[in-house]
Amino acid sequence: MVGVPHSTGCALCRERRVKCDEAVPQCSQCRKYGRPCPGYRRTFRFQDEGPALQRRHQSRSQSRRPPESTTDAAAAAAAVRNNALAMMRQTHSEDSSSYSQAQAHLQHQMQLQMQQPHLFASYLHSAFPTLYTSNLFRAHNRPDFLAHVAASYASGAAPYLAATLACLTSIYTAQFSPDPAQHTRRSRQLYAHALTHVVAALHSPAALSAPLLATIMMLAVYEMYARTSPDAFVVHVDGVRRIMLARGPAEADPDTDTDDSPDDQPASASSEGEGPGFARGCYIAFRGFLVATAIYEGRACFLDEEPWLRFAGRIRAEDVRKAGRGEHARVVDVCERIWMEVVRCPRYFAEALPEDLLEDRPEGSGSPGENPGWEVEGDVDEGLVARVRATRGRLVRLVRLVRELRGVLGGVDSQEETGPGLLLRGAEDMVSALQSLLVWLRVGRGRGRGRGRGFRVESEFQRGVSSASSEALPVTWLDRVASSMGVIGLRIIWED
Repeated sequence: MVGVPHSTGCALCRERRVKCDEAVPQCSQCRKYGRPCPGYRRTFRFQDEGPALQRRHQSRSQSRRPPESTTDAAAAAAAVRNNALAMMRQTHSEDSSSYSQAQAHLQHQMQLQMQQPHLFASYLHSAFPTLYTSNLFRAHNRPDFLAHVAASYASGAAPYLAATLACLTSIYTAQFSPDPAQHTRRSRQLYAHALTHVVAALHSPAALSAPLLATIMMLAVYEMYARTSPDAFVVHVDGVRRIMLARGPAEADPDTDTDDSPDDQPASASSEGEGPGFARGCYIAFRGFLVATAIYEGRACFLDEEPWLRFAGRIRAEDVRKAGRGEHARVVDVCERIWMEVVRCPRYFAEALPEDLLEDRPEGSGSPGENPGWEVEGDVDEGLVARVRATRGRLVRLVRLVRELRGVLGGVDSQEETGPGLLLRGAEDMVSALQSLLVWLRVGRGRGRGRGRGFRVESEFQRGVSSASSEALPVTWLDRVASSMGVIGLRIIWED
């Protein structure tokens, strides 16, 4: 904060908002007014230099990043902030009294502050039992995702996180309450309060921090349950995407374990408010939703870009080591290789759409001319066909390998509600979808040319976020989506 001088007139003239001639020993305005002139004293107003310092700090930080991860962090934060402001205005417009009611409920909520971490832990274990338990080994000698959230909450330095936990646990308890409507209304009010805190945080140095990244992830999950407006969850997923791109893959886990570092040595925090491995936990928890949303929007997923694929390969190698020796490590290895194939597929679906349907796709989803890796020849893009066929072939081999490990860990079957079981089911569904895509590229694309025909992709995620009410869905439906890397129930339907 720096002091900036402003009006030099006497205090009484400034208070009356009249022009002061600054005569001495007293001004003429005060003589006419019949009051003693208080004199002239230089005063200051205070101006926040935080944004300028933040921009300076970000420019220095970005200059040290590798070329592939450099992004305009200020622009990313501004875009996320504008989206949050738009949602906040929409939430207030839907219920003009929501803010005042939220303030009243907030007093009650503050009394439950100490219970919030326990409620959130109960929520994670109930709503994401497979995703949470199957990834516990990844934390190794560090805190897991839940421990990081609890630590950030306890520090009191992240009010946006505390407000988001309150709205998320409220919509969760509504599923079991005898009066779900009351809990849903309260969650909407707390949601508006959380958006206010998020907008404020996006003006601060915490704009690209892991705690804020986790907060926006949880707001996206909240919208998948609550559906305050159609596709509102997409806005928050886009916020997660922008922050992850601004941070870059190197920032997803700057204190990565190596074989040379002893397991009993804790890593230092990567930045203020973050524990080592927090951003990595966010990546593991949310990557399936990034794929599912990319398919839902008809665009590529940025995690299929080479820097992120290299990061995924490093994650695979390190987590195999954490899993220990034996068959469990082999299952982890194959599952991570499945992920590295699945993440490529949203781009194939986006590129396969006929050109006359591209204008109906969301902005920024890409077009054939934007990808130099293939060229269109006639009605069939042979480069895309070759890439789809290669990915499908690798997935088929990986699925067979997982089936060979069925006897491991009590049996790995595509019908089992386990991490490997759900991922195997998603991989099988993706293999079928890729086969349908190959048929479409050879047959359906030419048949639909000029008549506006295309195809659409459906999955459990699409059906869930498009349903009228979350009450008809089990509380674990998002767990199945996340554990299958976002592709369980995936199928291609030709538009006839």
